[in-house]
Amino acid sequence: MEKKVVLKDMEPKDRISYIWEYYKWYIIGGTFAVVFGIYLIISYATRKEEVAQVLMVNANIEAVTEDDNRLFDALLEENGYDTDKQEIVVNDGLRVNPNGVGQNNYYTYQSVLTILEARGADIYLSDRETFDLIASTGNLQDISQVLPEEIIDKYEDQLVFATDLETDEKYPCGIEITGNEWLEETGLYTVDCVIGAAYGEAEDGLAEKMISYILGEDEIY
Repeated sequence: MEKKVVLKDMEPKDRISYIWEYYKWYIIGGTFAVVFGIYLIISYATRKEEVAQVLMVNANIEAVTEDDNRLFDALLEENGYDTDKQEIVVNDGLRVNPNGVGQNNYYTYQSVLTILEARGADIYLSDRETFDLIASTGNLQDISQVLPEEIIDKYEDQLVFATDLETDEKYPCGIEITGNEWLEETGLYTVDCVIGAAYGEAEDGLAEKMISYILGEDEIY
């Protein structure tokens, strides 16, 4: 008959070795479950509500940081949002060559279109050539229907146009903002940049306010 092992009769080091040898997978599994549970609790407790989304294509990779979701904190605070609980999400990691070839470039381009078609962005920024390409797909709004008339009039010479796919008529879909103060401060675009309004679902007119904020015209609100 096999003799029962009594842990209390064993030396401490033997006790530890015995427990590890026979129960290590239970210990590893239990530890993983506890750690994963803590991770889920912390993630849920610290998760912020996404109140708007910004898509920036071909942003200066050297200026892109993990902290870019805080770029619009001042705007949120001015409009009564709690930046500890709410944020504007900035997606600035995608790069597309409008004249490029190859699967990677094509897949990235399709990713941009998927985001826009799924209403996953409220405003869109990119270099002029890429902006024209995206605007030709019909995924950007008539910006004169988004911004106040006084802003449209002020930037009349910087408007970028697209052609409506149904009526074949031209409409303003963006504003050339190369070299503006916000861009110089962030360093996100150092060559050329155009901003437009996508078909996102942000509430409280945040798309208009974000564009005006970038233009330096947010005092209108």
